[in-house]
Amino acid sequence: MKRLKKALACLLTFCLALGIVGFITPVRAMAASSFENGLGKITFSNLDGTFKDGKYRFNISVKYDKKYNTSDTRYNIRISNVRLEDSSGKTVKTWKDWEGLGKGGSTTVWFALDFSKLSSGKYTFKYFVNADSWDKGYGQGGSTAVNHSQGSITYSSCKYVYDTTGNKKLEAKFNVKGLKGYVPKVQIYNANGKLIRTFPKCGKISSDDKLLTCTWGLANDEGTTVSAGSYTMKVTINGKSCCKKFKIDPN
Repeated sequence: MKRLKKALACLLTFCLALGIVGFITPVRAMAASSFENGLGKITFSNLDGTFKDGKYRFNISVKYDKKYNTSDTRYNIRISNVRLEDSSGKTVKTWKDWEGLGKGGSTTVWFALDFSKLSSGKYTFKYFVNADSWDKGYGQGGSTAVNHSQGSITYSSCKYVYDTTGNKKLEAKFNVKGLKGYVPKVQIYNANGKLIRTFPKCGKISSDDKLLTCTWGLANDEGTTVSAGSYTMKVTINGKSCCKKFKIDPN
């Protein structure tokens, strides 16, 4: 498994078209940790990360078995000093403190991050959990390490296809890696560089390794069939693009 992860990281380094979020691979999981204060027991642990709206979420499970003063909501659980450090220990991102569960109970707390400004490498997500009571200085820290490799968009193949009524279409495929959660934008330009067709809004990329299929009916935005010639299909995902030129014969 370690060799496979290393191979994937090396492969992505040589990609020509870079994406944004990329592969986020947890490399060290933290077991559940707990401590007690004068009001009860606090247990917390790292959950698997998730993607939402193109951002990676660090998820923390928190449980407060509050035995005393359950009606007094002044004493919350607090997650503070939340930060992301690079491999050198430099802080590259911080988040606001979270607090809650004043009456006890359990919840999942998440901290989201778009890795668009970060290069490939190892990062560590760190935080501190404590109970905001008379012993508020007491608590425990948590962390999770991840490997981040930037994603890619590359052209795969194309062919002509025909619908049930015999209409000719161009079907182009692109390999999309590490861009889960983003919405692709597909456009067609003529030989003069003029935008002639913008595809309807596509669905979000559903996986870290996706073969994206783009089917063009050989018509412009007005519905008129284009003439024979050179056209460029441009696929854009969160600001990064991959272009492919085609020779089109609509007949």
